[in-house]
Formats: sequence, structure tokens, C-alpha cells
Amino acid sequence: ITNIFECYVGNYILVNKTQNPNYKDNACMVKFGPNDNNNYEQIIASMYDINNVVIEDVKQTRQIYDSIAQNITAIIFVIIIFSGILAIIVIYNLTNININERIKEIATLKVIGYHQSEILGYIYREIIFMSIVGILSGFLIGPILNYFVMDKISNPGQYYLTNLVYYHYLIAFVISLVFVLLILLLFIPKIKKIKI
Repeated sequence: ITNIFECYVGNYILVNKTQNPNYKDNACMVKFGPNDNNNYEQIIASMYDINNVVIEDVKQTRQIYDSIAQNITAIIFVIIIFSGILAIIVIYNLTNININERIKEIATLKVIGYHQSEILGYIYREIIFMSIVGILSGFLIGPILNYFVMDKISNPGQYYLTNLVYYHYLIAFVISLVFVLLILLLFIPKIKKIKI
């Protein structure tokens, strides 16, 4: 073996006849030139007419796997939406419990003369802290889960990349923060309605 190359669709061993003269051909790789791309369909059709030859059209295979990847992308978006809804429900309940247990404290702070922004900061500080801890925990556990899922859906003929790039973390952070801020905005009127 002189070199290893990454191939995400299929498994191939490429052998040069000069390196191994005893090797018998069982497959040939045909590389199209720049002029052949114009007649691609005709060339492939004529190859399919040859008897006792199995043709693997890499372009067609790539189109099939691209459509599979698009379906996986749609599933990922559904998972993101439902995990967002779950996050909203959890944060909503935590904030609601927090406010209901502190109604007397909030009323007392209003009597003392605290401004609305100070009262909101007092209540929301804990929720924001817990949310950031949850997001950072997700950054630690997320890559492990990502590797586990991608490894399970990969097979010998098709491999999915398991690496995460910095902007994946940034997108996850922003989406989570947007959900938290939406919930916090929903509770501002409730806190304002608490009577002294």
C-alpha cells in the first residue's frame, strides 16, 4: 500500500500494473476528459450496452447520495425545531416556578424602590446562568453524540463526516440564546403586573 485516500461513497483499491504485473483486471476506472462532459450521457449509455460489463456511474451515484444527504438535512431541521420547542417548555416552566415562588420578594423590591430593569435582572440572572451552563454542557456532550449518531448511520459503502467546525458551535449557541431570550421577553408583562 503506497497511499490511502478518503472515499465517502464506496470502497476501492487502485492498483498500478507496473507495481504488480501479476494482477488481473477486474475493474477499470475511466476518467472523462473536458470534451467528454458534453457527451456524458451518450458515452454512459454506450457503455451500458457492452455485454458482461458492470458500469458504476460515479456521477449518478453521487446524485443519489446527495439526495440522501438532503433528506438527512431535513431530519436535522426537524430535530432542531422539536429540541427548540422542548427548550422553550423547560425554560418557560423554570421561569414560571421561579416567579411564582418569589412574588412577595418582587413586590417587596418594588416597594423599596427598585427599577423594573433591576427586578428583571434579579429574576432573570439565574435563568440566564442556568441556560449558559446548559449550552456549555451541550458543547462538551454534543461532539460525542454527533460522533455516535454519524457512526451509526454510516455503513461500509457510505461514510458521513463526524467533525464539527467552530461555526457549528456558534450557530448552536445563537439558536439556544434566541429561545432563552424569547421566553424571558414573554415574562416581562407578568412581572410588571405583580402588585405592591
